[in-house]
Amino acid sequence: MLEGTLGEFALTDIFQLLALTKKSGALKVATPQAEGRVFFRGGEVYFAVSDTRRMPLGARLVSAELV
Repeated sequence: MLEGTLGEFALTDIFQLLALTKKSGALKVATPQAEGRVFFRGGEVYFAVSDTRRMPLGARLVSAELV
């Protein structure tokens, strides 16, 4: 099992490692605002889920006071 904070690694590097080693399991990705999981089987992604809901572009622009 791999576990810990992987701040030194890009998410793409972690995906490549899991693919090259043909790992199976779940990768939990979390920020203070949201959490998600990516599921691997034999190194390939077969499912992903997130608890965040994407805000529409218009709402993001308004909340950032860009329009």
